[in-house]
Amino acid sequence: PGTPGNRPFNGPTPTPLRPGLENIPGLRRASDLAPGIRQGQTPPAPPAPPSPTYGLDERVRHPSFGDGTVIQIEPGRGTEVMIQVKFDTVGVKKLSTGLAPLTRIP
Repeated sequence: PGTPGNRPFNGPTPTPLRPGLENIPGLRRASDLAPGIRQGQTPPAPPAPPSPTYGLDERVRHPSFGDGTVIQIEPGRGTEVMIQVKFDTVGVKKLSTGLAPLTRIP
């Protein structure tokens, strides 16, 4: 049911060494040495940095929305936190602390 070189249950057929190299003692393919990641696999994503933390009534600044006050804090996905900020000029916005470019106002 399969053709030569088609190894559906055992993974891809390894690439042969160049002629003359197979007799060198200790010579191995780089793919044989690399642990974990194999051809066709995607490496794991690095862990997300922790989201900044904000407190209720804390003043923050957003580059587009301006200055505002944190009025609500709720859990989001993973390490992200969702906050509601009442901005002085544009009203209330719900923002992810992991994505929103907020800075604290002293």
